[in-house]
Amino acid sequence: MIDIILSSYNGEKYIAEQLESVLDSEYADFRLFVFDDHSTDNTAAIVKSYIEQYPDKVFLSENLENIGSCKNFLEGLKYASKIAPADYYVFCDQDDVWLESRLSVCLHRMRELEEQYGSDKPLMLFTDAVLVDEELNSCGTTFFKADRLNTSRLDFARMLMENRIIGCTSFMNAPLVDMLGDYNAGIRYHDWWMAIIASAFGVVSYLDIPTVLYRQHKDNQVGQSDFAGYLKNRTAGAKAGVRRRIKSTLKQARVFYGNYGTKLDKS
Repeated sequence: MIDIILSSYNGEKYIAEQLESVLDSEYADFRLFVFDDHSTDNTAAIVKSYIEQYPDKVFLSENLENIGSCKNFLEGLKYASKIAPADYYVFCDQDDVWLESRLSVCLHRMRELEEQYGSDKPLMLFTDAVLVDEELNSCGTTFFKADRLNTSRLDFARMLMENRIIGCTSFMNAPLVDMLGDYNAGIRYHDWWMAIIASAFGVVSYLDIPTVLYRQHKDNQVGQSDFAGYLKNRTAGAKAGVRRRIKSTLKQARVFYGNYGTKLDKS
């Protein structure tokens, strides 16, 4: 069983298209949990219409106040893992579109990793994504071809200082999600946080196959142009922005050490 964690907020423009693509997945043994972050538009109503059609497949939880995307994803992941434990967990953005093979391709690769490293090892997998515009027209490239980030260096030291994954393509096993405990403010991105945990105690792996149409639009929480913002702004001389990112990254590292320092291999 796979639990899909979708964080929504004022997503009425695109969320139906995303829900349709998830429900059209080749691999059907999944549950879709939508955690709505106090939307003020018709997002929740749209999700409820799908619950009527798929009462055993789609579920909705509505926040009483807005808590932000990062916390909403992590709290949603924690909640789903407690009330409906699964073998694997997937993050899902409200404005993208999944390829039909998204789950089946990732599941196949995850099982290979489990054979290689053990099914009790915290594992996180992520893939490439096709960049598309608001109308889903291809931008002619993929995320990692555009950003040229080194996906072969996914060790703990590197991951601690730079996010190299796309959360909307991630795929996590239960041992990794079980390590998500309580945490303080200071986490920058939900996917980055889970990748740090995986790199510290298990394995992060990249699969060079697009599994998502990654929609680029003005309301993106984190668009392609922001993902490598640290590197681009550094070369552009945006010193103030770089300092803020470095401080935020160091703060996140301290939060991680405060939560997991005693479990780290001191060798």
